[in-house]
Amino acid sequence: MNKRRSHRLGRLLHLPKDDDAFLRYLRPLGVGFHPFLRSQQSPTASPFFSLTTSADLGPLFPLAIIPDVAVWTVAALHDDDVEGLMPTQEMCLSLLPPATPNFLCDAFYLSLYFALNAYRQTSRWSVWQQQQMSLTSMNCDYRHCAVEFFRLLSQQSLTPPLNLFLSMTEYTLTHSCRLSRDGTQVQRDGPFFSVIPLVDATLSTDAEEVNLTLERCNAECAHTLQKSSHFLFTRQSQRGDSEKAEFWVLKTAKHVKKGDHLALQHML
Repeated sequence: MNKRRSHRLGRLLHLPKDDDAFLRYLRPLGVGFHPFLRSQQSPTASPFFSLTTSADLGPLFPLAIIPDVAVWTVAALHDDDVEGLMPTQEMCLSLLPPATPNFLCDAFYLSLYFALNAYRQTSRWSVWQQQQMSLTSMNCDYRHCAVEFFRLLSQQSLTPPLNLFLSMTEYTLTHSCRLSRDGTQVQRDGPFFSVIPLVDATLSTDAEEVNLTLERCNAECAHTLQKSSHFLFTRQSQRGDSEKAEFWVLKTAKHVKKGDHLALQHML
């Protein structure tokens, strides 16, 4: 768990007895979600971890709200969160072939951070990620590049176990979004590689099953949603520039039946 973010995001408002156990892991990041939202595990079929709903819902029904400060990007990482174990981004870039795509550089750096965090302590965020790790192997070229990057890095820096790094890399590549330059839109081939908590569990490459949409809103809109939708929510800190805070809102894009798998278009 990112302690700095947890401290910044404030106190818990409501802890009902019937909410979803796995969704609780996102509360320290300030992620709010509707009581109808549920997680679902499948030991035999993909996706192994997904989100569903406990009731029939109409279009544009708000399911979750995620503060911008909870989104994971290379620029948002803090070395002290992993006790000074992260190598510099410049060092990592120097270990990759010059032709390595930018998104892959960012994916390896984020995956290294996630792996160090998971290895150093069993944080709630790490447990959430581990529910989504599958046995599916990543692209062979990506895997070869990841293994070679790890081999070179391990000669110069402390590293987590290789298998943990590879698992986190597979998770990051399949559960990430690309954001526009201003960070306000999910954009195919956007310049900023990111992992958005809770949204990560909804991404799908199957366009036919997509039934969610992701929108932006400001602090005033977030406050209204919190009250009107009865979100199970961690209150944002009222200090500083809280009025300028931005959020992502996950909504249904069409009618969704109880138990339907919830999916957002994966545009990596």
